[in-house]
Amino acid sequence: MIVLAVLNARQAGHTRGSSVWPVTYLMAAVVSGEAALFLYVIATLYAGELMWRERDVHFDQIHDALPVPSWVNWCNQFLSLALLEFILITIVMFCGIAVQASLAISTSSCRSIQGTVPDCLPEVLTFVLFALFVQTMLSNKFAGHAV
Repeated sequence: MIVLAVLNARQAGHTRGSSVWPVTYLMAAVVSGEAALFLYVIATLYAGELMWRERDVHFDQIHDALPVPSWVNWCNQFLSLALLEFILITIVMFCGIAVQASLAISTSSCRSIQGTVPDCLPEVLTFVLFALFVQTMLSNKFAGHAV
């Protein structure tokens, strides 16, 4: 993902066939737009693995008999996926900042942080909720991946 983000960020200076300065809004749009597919694939696969890990090793009946409410387990799964997605978005953001710094662009990296994380994170977290919901409702992990 780091290689993909850096390569796409290097292309932020070329818009519609002409060379422009890779300013912050172009960098944030290119880096976060290209990384979105990767973030959705990670959310889909990991949601399936989190929801089905007890069932795959036949530990689900013991796990369901624990005195912990089921919403606690579900919130833990959501928070772990949310943290993973936040870390990946932060890595992508720092790749964009590093490319801007390597091209000696004098823009504030604070605007990159404000431009990348708030734009991507709500969409990705909504997709994480949807992926966990689908895996909860379906009785097959691979059907959940397909949906």
